Amino acid sequence: MLDHERSTHVDQLELIDDLQKLGVSYHFEQEIDNMLTFTYHKLDKSNFMEYDLHANALKFRLLRQHGFNVSEGKSSNS
Repeated sequence: MLDHERSTHVDQLELIDDLQKLGVSYHFEQEIDNMLTFTYHKLDKSNFMEYDLHANALKFRLLRQHGFNVSEGKSSNS
C-alpha cells in the first residue's frame, strides 16, 4: 500500500504511523524512507498546509522522527 497509486498521500502517512505503532516498520524501512523522502522534497513545490491539521501534524512528526530537517515556521525545507 505504500506504493499504491490509488491511496492518498495522507493514507500513506497514516499507514507508516500504524506500522510504527505496531512495531513492524523495520520490515518496510526502504519503502518508508522513499515515501518520506518524496514528502520532504514535495515541501519545496507545494504548500505545507495543503491538508487538515491532523495530516499536517502527522507529516511534520513523521518527517522529524526520521531525521528530516523540517522547520515549524516555514513551508519549505530551507
